[in-house]
Amino acid sequence: MPVELLQTFSRKTLPMTITNMASMDKLRILQAAGHVIAQLPDVGGAKLQVARVLAIAELGQEMLRITQTAVSYRRSRFLALLAWQPSFHGWADCTSLLMPAPAYNRFW
Repeated sequence: MPVELLQTFSRKTLPMTITNMASMDKLRILQAAGHVIAQLPDVGGAKLQVARVLAIAELGQEMLRITQTAVSYRRSRFLALLAWQPSFHGWADCTSLLMPAPAYNRFW
């Protein structure tokens, strides 16, 4: 995803050179969205194309902040679910939640 490429740029020192065609396509998307400032070659030019990422724009920095917040929230929710322990196990405990204890004992 282009956002993952943007995160990669944030961890590296810029300016940075890119020759991978898949990354170049993602870079075109990021530049069109205003997230990065880059020098891109013409589409369909030479076989070996080189792009240069100069900087992450303000909009890209905001996107990085938003995605980091979302990842932190999902990670904390996941850890909370891992720590959660159900209070009942099995059918008998489920039925005791549905009926009061004296009625439950009379029927069984």
